Amino acid sequence: MEHKEKHFSLSWFFKWFLDNKAITVFLVTLLLGLNIFILSKISFIFLPVLDFLGVVMLPVILSGLLYYLLNPIVDWMEKHKINRILAISIL
Repeated sequence: MEHKEKHFSLSWFFKWFLDNKAITVFLVTLLLGLNIFILSKISFIFLPVLDFLGVVMLPVILSGLLYYLLNPIVDWMEKHKINRILAISIL
């Protein structure tokens, strides 16, 4: 196993491409740009999914935000001997 790792690190591909940070950054940027280009060409496939997420995500985000904002108040009311269901109903 160690022989294969040593052979890989001595290969011309490793020396010229993978060991060079500038070329690695360039290749990653090139692949990212290629992915964005291809996804922009087939964006019509994702439009129904984006529409669905646009409709569904707003209530989910708002409910999560309200939960985190109102939970300390409900905990405080529960600490002062108010039933949790009643505290939620009051708010």
